[in-house]
Amino acid sequence: MQAALLAATTSGGGLLSQHGDISVTEVDGAYLVAFGGGFAGRDISNLQVAVALDASGPSGSFTIEHDGETTQAIAYAADATTMAGNIRAALEALDSIGAGNVLVAALASAPGSQLANFSVTFRGELAGRDIADFTTDFSGR
Repeated sequence: MQAALLAATTSGGGLLSQHGDISVTEVDGAYLVAFGGGFAGRDISNLQVAVALDASGPSGSFTIEHDGETTQAIAYAADATTMAGNIRAALEALDSIGAGNVLVAALASAPGSQLANFSVTFRGELAGRDIADFTTDFSGR
């Protein structure tokens, strides 16, 4: 948000940031915008900001089927570590896997990539065993 405001142009075509200081702080999902410098003491009540949301961010859910069982819906997360935790929790909830028997780790992705890769390692009671294949359903049902 701050970068967008700093790059915004005025009705005269100049950069908004050339007229003063702009800082943005996110608090509980809302943005607090503070103006200083050349904006101090000026009436900026007519400032209009249009925000384009990034529709390419993760949304929805998917499921994983293993050995005849299907996980609860696994919500996508923008953070790969959180996503790995979501996958691990869903797999551990399956009777065929169980708590403490799987480790899911996020692997490094290419810079700028929207794809995430994860490694799944079986441990505990399932360590060293031949594990049935997974089927993943990305339809969000």
